[in-house]
Amino acid sequence: MKKNKRVLNGAIAGMALSVAFSASAQAGSLTIASPQDPGSWDPIDTFLVNWASVATNIFDGLTYRGPDLELVPGLATEWEELDDGTRIRFTLREGVTFHNGEPFNAEAVKFTFDRLLGEEGGQGATAFQLYGD
Repeated sequence: MKKNKRVLNGAIAGMALSVAFSASAQAGSLTIASPQDPGSWDPIDTFLVNWASVATNIFDGLTYRGPDLELVPGLATEWEELDDGTRIRFTLREGVTFHNGEPFNAEAVKFTFDRLLGEEGGQGATAFQLYGD
């Protein structure tokens, strides 16, 4: 009984301290250094190697790699390979809007892929070009 009471008292004291410390937190600023100027805030440039570490904290993707390097949901909640892996069908997360209020939908995804795979997407050095050659 004494041991349980000590554990309970310790837990209560710990919670009280955590509330006290969280209540005294102050707003501040966070400075992040990057070896490369982003050049633009265009999401198509997120493939630039040095900019990718910053951009992935600003822009959301359809999927991400988890700690085990398996794909995990992002803006796509599900995906299915079709035609022996030559096409992929994504189920898109509902209720998402861009910063300007426009809806996230299949048209927005198609627009992004058209840009990325088109002439505009081939302008900069990408991680694939730098490490794949």
